[in-house]
Amino acid sequence: MQKWVERGNLSSKQYSAYNVILKNLIAKLMIENYMLTATKADNIGKNKLAAHYFALAKNMIIKEGLANTQKEDLVHIDEELVRLENEASGKFEPAANASAKDDDDDEWAAFKDNDDWKKKNIYD
Repeated sequence: MQKWVERGNLSSKQYSAYNVILKNLIAKLMIENYMLTATKADNIGKNKLAAHYFALAKNMIIKEGLANTQKEDLVHIDEELVRLENEASGKFEPAANASAKDDDDDEWAAFKDNDDWKKKNIYD
């Protein structure tokens, strides 16, 4: 775009307007990327990583001055950060993980009790 201004294809007013638009688009793209990465990290159970990416997204919104246009995202980020903090401090333990762990323990105990695999002969 700077070359276009030098050649006379763009006026300096157009250049500054396009520059602001591009800057905002890049900032929004980075914010969405941080939020997507945070959501993926949260889905696989990496709460600290998810909180980190949500905090990066929030800081980007504030730093770029997009707080007025990204109010919904800020509210969502704050809710997620509070939820992740509560999970990290132990106030909230998902019941699904506890039952899955018990099922795994039961399967392992059943495997230990089963000695059939030791009785196989070489030719089997």
